[in-house]
Amino acid sequence: MNLLSACLAGLARCVRIFTTLVLLVSVALNFVNIIGRYFFNAPLEWGEEVMLFMMVAMVFFGAVVISAQGRHIRMDLMITLMPPKLQRIAIWLGVLAEGLVAAFIVYVGVPVINDLIEFDQRADASGLPMALPQAIVPLGLALIAIICAARLVLMLGPASAQPAGGSSH
Repeated sequence: MNLLSACLAGLARCVRIFTTLVLLVSVALNFVNIIGRYFFNAPLEWGEEVMLFMMVAMVFFGAVVISAQGRHIRMDLMITLMPPKLQRIAIWLGVLAEGLVAAFIVYVGVPVINDLIEFDQRADASGLPMALPQAIVPLGLALIAIICAARLVLMLGPASAQPAGGSSH
């Protein structure tokens, strides 16, 4: 179980670093675009579009980190009123539901990405293949589904008095 916990923490750390880098690149791109627009009257025509794609990436990859830590916003009034064993069951069912919803969206999203690749649909301003930014959604959710599966296994382990990342928020 320690190896699984370490892998989960490592994945969250890698995704957090990647998301931070995307944020930094987005800020730099915005800065360059502002300088180009207001000082040289030459904005990057594709800048806004690419920053929008980066924002989507930050949201979905940020959700991966949040899921790994079990820190989603949730209404837990009823859970706090339950006995500890029922609390663990309710939290486990919540993680299961999260993983199943994420896996379902991946299942229905992958064919859409395949169609975008097949049709070679491109973004208007940047010319990027639309499959790239659209793939962010199923990729982020696939990672969330994997993380949920790992958390479920950890929660069933012997030291699951407090589930992995299951602190009350």
